Amino acid sequence: MRCEEIEQKHLKYGEKQSHISLILFPHSAILFTRLLQNYKKSFTHSILLTMIICGMIIAQNSPSWLPQKDNTSINGYISELPLMTFRTDSLDLGFNNIIHARLNTSWYPFTGVTVTAAGRLQLFTGSNLQNLVLPGPALPLLGKDIGYADITGVWPSALYGNIDRAFVSLSKSSFVIIMGRQRVNWSTNLIWNPNDWFNAYNYFDFDYVERPGIDGLRAVYYLGPTSAVELALKASHDLDRRTYAAMYHMNLGGFDYQFQGGMFGRDAALGFSWAGDILSGGFRGEGSGYLPVLNKNGSFDVRDSTIFVAALSGDYTFTNRIYVLFEAIYNGFGSNGTLNQAAFNMRNISAKNLTPATYLIYGSISYPFTSLTNAIFAVMHPPGENSFFLGPSVTVSLFQNVELLVLGQIFWGSKGSLFGQTGNIFGGRLRYSF
Repeated sequence: MRCEEIEQKHLKYGEKQSHISLILFPHSAILFTRLLQNYKKSFTHSILLTMIICGMIIAQNSPSWLPQKDNTSINGYISELPLMTFRTDSLDLGFNNIIHARLNTSWYPFTGVTVTAAGRLQLFTGSNLQNLVLPGPALPLLGKDIGYADITGVWPSALYGNIDRAFVSLSKSSFVIIMGRQRVNWSTNLIWNPNDWFNAYNYFDFDYVERPGIDGLRAVYYLGPTSAVELALKASHDLDRRTYAAMYHMNLGGFDYQFQGGMFGRDAALGFSWAGDILSGGFRGEGSGYLPVLNKNGSFDVRDSTIFVAALSGDYTFTNRIYVLFEAIYNGFGSNGTLNQAAFNMRNISAKNLTPATYLIYGSISYPFTSLTNAIFAVMHPPGENSFFLGPSVTVSLFQNVELLVLGQIFWGSKGSLFGQTGNIFGGRLRYSF
C-alpha cells in the first residue's frame, strides 16, 4: 500500500475521532512505514520505533483528565535553618542545622474531584544528634585528624521524610467527602485548640506551618452559606488514638458557633466553640469535656469523672497597626511541674495535653515596621510560678518568594519550675517558595 493511500485512510478515520490529530497521526504512520521498509531485518529498531510513535500519538491526543499544566497545581518551598541551642544553667553551646524541603501537589482530573499529595524532607545536622546517630566512640574516631593541624570535623546527621497529605476529595452540590491523609481543623483559637481533636499541633514547632495530618474520612454537608454538618473519622491501630466525631457549625448574631461530640480515644467527648468580634476586636473560645467510658480492652466501663480543657482568646489591631493577642488555657489533665523536652515531641501532643501545666497564659504584640518587615514579641507564663517563655521574632521579605525569619525561644525559670529546665534556641531561617 502506498504512503498516499495510508494518509487518505487515516484522514478519513480522524474525521470520526474528535480527539485524534489530523496532522501528526498520518505523518507518523508515513514515517513508520518508510522506516520499516529500511529496517525490515532489525526487530529491535522496529520495537523502539513503535514505542516512540505511540508515545507521540498519546502525547498529542491524551485525555483531558490526565495530569497536565491546566489541571494540576504544584508548589512548595526550600528552607535553610541554622540553630544555636544553650541552657541558662550551663555554658555549653550546641549548633544544629535543618534543611527543609516541601512539595505540595494537587490534580483536578474531573469537575468535583481533587487528588492531593504533599510531603516534606528534613535533613538534621548538629551536635544534638551526636548520641542519637553515632553512639559510643565512633564519632570521635571519625573526627580525629591524623595531621599536625586539627582541621577535620564530623557532623552527625539524620534524614527525616514524611508524607502528611494524601487524599481524594469528591464534591457534588452541597456535599463533600474527603478520604485519606488530611488535616481536620475544628478549632477557632490561634495558640491553643482544645477542640482540635484530630490534628493538635505544637506551638513551639515553628518550622511546620502546615501542621500534621491524620488517616481518616471526612464528610461535610452544607446546609446554607454559614451552616454545615460534618462527620470525621480518624483511623489508628491504637484505641487511644482513634477519634469518631460529628460537628454542627452555624452563625448567629455575627458569631460562629460549633457544637461537636463523639469518641476521643476511650473517652466520650463533647465540645463547644465560638468566634466573633466585640468592639472591633476578636473574641474566641473553645472547650471540651472528656468522660472515660471504655477500659483498656475496649469494653464499656465508666469509673472516672469528666475532665475539661478550655481556652479563651482575644485580639485587637490598633489604628497605628499594632496587633495584640492574648490567650489563656485551663487543662484539667495538666499539673504544675518541670517541662522537659518530651513536651515538644509532636507525637505526644493531643487535645488533652496541649500543655503540661494546668493554667497557662499567652500574650504577644506585633508591629509591621514596613510592608516587608514584621516583628513579634511573645510571652508565656504559668500563673503562680517564677517561670517565663519569651519568643521574639522578625520576618523580612527579602525578594519575591524569599523570606528571612530570625527568632529566639527563651525559657527561663527557677529550678523545678515549668520552663526552668528547658533549652533555649536562637536561629535564622531563609526560605524560598515556589
